[in-house]
Parts: sequence; C-alpha cells; structure tokens
Amino acid sequence: GGMRIFVKTLTGRTLAFQVEPADSIARLAEKIQAREGIPPEEMRFIHAGKLLKGLPEDPHHVLDKLQSKTVAELVRELRAKGLNVNGGKEVLLERLRDAMVDEDRREAPKYTLSYYGIREGSEVHLVLKLRGC
Repeated sequence: GGMRIFVKTLTGRTLAFQVEPADSIARLAEKIQAREGIPPEEMRFIHAGKLLKGLPEDPHHVLDKLQSKTVAELVRELRAKGLNVNGGKEVLLERLRDAMVDEDRREAPKYTLSYYGIREGSEVHLVLKLRGC
C-alpha cells in the first residue's frame, strides 16, 4: 500500500512523506500542517503542471470573492443550487458562501493522490496562496 512522495517548497526544501494512493489532497495538506505548521487554506499544490483541487476553501476567501456580485447574480446562483432566495444581500452572501464551502467539503474526498496520477517517488510542488487571491 504505502508510497513515498516528495513535496518541494518554494524555498527549495524537499520534504518526504509516506502516503497512501487513496489519501486525499486534504489529507496531504494535514500532514504538511502537522510537520511545517502551514494552514491548509494557505496551501496550493501543483503536479505535472496542474493545480490540484481538493483543498477546503477558506470561508472568508469565498465571501470576499462573492462580495462583488450583484443581488441578481447571487439570486441566480442560489436558485441554480435550489436554495432559498429570500433576504437581503448579506443573508444571500452568507447562504451562498455556506453552500459553496459545503460543496467543497463533499467534493474533497474524490481528489486523491491516485486521481492525479501521483505515484511512488512523485514530486508535488507546494506553493502558498497569496492573500486575497
């Protein structure tokens, strides 16, 4: 079962981790947080030139992204998700944010190391998410 992968940081350090192919990207982030103290919501992973999905979005970040939307856009997105569209902009923003964060949590388990073709000896690049991006 287990395999060893390498996580390369922006400072050029290479960290070795013992993982399972079925481990999620979120699980890898937890292992890095335990060792390095970096919060998972600040991490982004790149493998084979692709940004890997599967990390929980920071709810504050989701809210920031939604702030610029009009009430009509918020209502459209809530309707598309089958959610209540009554209330002022603040209520709509929070409802949509919660729905998106929940969706993230449900989707995360499918994004495993094997899903991305990460095998024994693979190298994954850890980049830190810039604030406000």
